[in-house]
Amino acid sequence: MKVLVGIDESAYSSAAIRFISEGTWPKATRFIVLSSSPAIFLGAGDAIPPDSLAQVLRQEESRHREIAERAAAGLRDRGLSVEAQVVRGDARTVLVDAARDEHADLVIVGSHGRTGLKRLFLGSVASYVVAHAPCSVLVVKEPEPQARTQALRGSGHDSKEAGAVRREAGAVRVERLMTRDVETCAPDVDLAQAAMIMVRRNCGLVPVVEHGSGRLAGVITDRDICMAAAMRHADAHSIPVGEVMTRRLTTCAPTDEVRLAMRRMSEARVRRLPVVDRLGMLKGIVSLTDLAFAAGRPPRSGEHAIHEADVLAVLNAVSAKSLPVAPVTAVRAGAFAGGTGR
Repeated sequence: MKVLVGIDESAYSSAAIRFISEGTWPKATRFIVLSSSPAIFLGAGDAIPPDSLAQVLRQEESRHREIAERAAAGLRDRGLSVEAQVVRGDARTVLVDAARDEHADLVIVGSHGRTGLKRLFLGSVASYVVAHAPCSVLVVKEPEPQARTQALRGSGHDSKEAGAVRREAGAVRVERLMTRDVETCAPDVDLAQAAMIMVRRNCGLVPVVEHGSGRLAGVITDRDICMAAAMRHADAHSIPVGEVMTRRLTTCAPTDEVRLAMRRMSEARVRRLPVVDRLGMLKGIVSLTDLAFAAGRPPRSGEHAIHEADVLAVLNAVSAKSLPVAPVTAVRAGAFAGGTGR
């Protein structure tokens, strides 16, 4: 199976790469990460020396090659077979032509979500590829607030919003409230062992960490276990955690301000957030229960209080009946038949 991945420097492309790295793919799958270096068109009267123009084109090509190589390296770290390419031209036609030339089975692109005038004047790469590609197309979409916070976690750079929260004097940090003594499991243990951890620790979620690296790979919940056993009509001892665990995670960092963690809980509608460092290593878990206990205690000297009304607002958001829009949407089905995990 051959998968073509169109990327640029946006958070939406980062979401597409993250989706691939967290998915489950057939062993023979080959990925081609492609970044398009824009062509430069000169109008009448433009006077640019040929050597200067050539230098600009080389610089742009070098920059886009770095983008492609960086994304490819991240996927190779996950054990995937990846090739990086740079092609000069408009991203829309470049992706469609490459899909045809490479006989791709699937194209994956991140959606910038352009609407209205932006879409009218700038066009939509995703829409064009969906309409013209000779194979299946998968468009990865992220709601705008979530894209900003997840770009922070994925790239290691502070967004303006999160940076402002972290610099606020008196802010309560997640590391103050999180549970540090967290029992984990590996992807290859069975669901029965994961359930025993939940019984032993009186919890409904167990983080799943990778062998060797110790990085967070996903989480398994009591609901995941029940649904898997019921839908598969199989014994929990025969189902590995890695087959049913949740891979697409919303997380926070130990140094994040608690309000940022509360906002992420509300947006993702989850009661617990794994707390990870910049390398993806698990440091703890912060839950709605932790927030509720903190709201009932007087704040430390110099720290802001955590108000019960704010915690209640998070609980209301988490418990809302309507579900959030899925960040990943299969726009057009076709030849694609591989698994992508969750």
